[in-house]
Amino acid sequence: MKRLFIVGCSRSGTTVVQSSFARSPEIKTFPETGFLLKALGMREIPNIFSLFGLSSRKEWKSLNKLEERLGLPISPTPSAFKVSSTLSLISEKLDSIAISAGCSAWLEKTPRHYYHAHKIPLYIENSHIIHVVREGADVVASIVDRANKYPDNFPRQANCQYAIKQWNKAISTQYKLIEKPRHSFVLFEDFISYPEKELRRLCNETGLNFYSNMLNNETGNTAHVLSTETWKNETPKGIFRPENKFSKLFSMAQRRQIIKHLESDKYIAIKEHLT
Repeated sequence: MKRLFIVGCSRSGTTVVQSSFARSPEIKTFPETGFLLKALGMREIPNIFSLFGLSSRKEWKSLNKLEERLGLPISPTPSAFKVSSTLSLISEKLDSIAISAGCSAWLEKTPRHYYHAHKIPLYIENSHIIHVVREGADVVASIVDRANKYPDNFPRQANCQYAIKQWNKAISTQYKLIEKPRHSFVLFEDFISYPEKELRRLCNETGLNFYSNMLNNETGNTAHVLSTETWKNETPKGIFRPENKFSKLFSMAQRRQIIKHLESDKYIAIKEHLT
C-alpha cells in the first residue's frame, strides 16, 4: 500500500493537486485529518508527548472523526502508548479503508503537515510526500483575499505580514528537503501550465500509474471539502490558471514591501532543482 501526503503552505494549490490525484482509480483520497499535527505538534515545535516518544491519543480522535465522516464504525482507542505505534495503527486503518475501496494507495492532504514532513518517512512505511510550492506573492495575495472575504473564519489573516510569515516558514522548511528521498516537489505554476507533464512525473516518482482522466476538468473538484469550508468552493473546479490577485489587492508600494520580505531565494532554489 502506497501512502501519500500532500503538503504545502496554505493557498499554495494543494487542493487542486489533490483533486487530480483523486481522479485516479488507484488512489483513495481522504479529507484533511491533521492527525500528524495532533501526534507530533500543531507547529514545528514538537509537543511534550512526542518529545518522549509518547502518544497523547489526540491523533486517534482525528481518525475517529474521519471514520464518523465516512460513515464507518468508530475504532476503539488502542492500548498502545508510543506515538510510533499509534501512527502505524492509523496508517493500517487507512490502508483498510483504501483496500475496501479497491485502491492500492491512499492520499491525505493536510497542508500544515509540512511542519513534520521530515518525520513522516520515519513513522510511516511506504510513505511519499508531495510538496506543492507556489510563488510567494501569489500566496500572500490569496491568503489576504480569503481573509477579506471570510473575516469570521480568518480574523487575523488579512494582515499581509501574517501571510508573508506563513509562506516564509513553509518555503524554508520545504527547501531543506529538496534532496531527500521520498519527497517530491511540484511548482503550482508548472502544474497549471503543464498538468500532464507534471502529473506523469509525480506518478512516476511515487510509483503510481498515470490515467488520462486525472486531467479531466469536467469531473470538477474531487477533493474532500467540508460544508463549513465555504472558501474552498472558490478553488478552480479543475486545472485552471487563477486570476492575478497580487496586483489587484495591493498598491505598488505594498507590492514592493511584500516582495522585499519574502524569502524568494529558497523558492528559486526549489525551482532550479526541478529544472
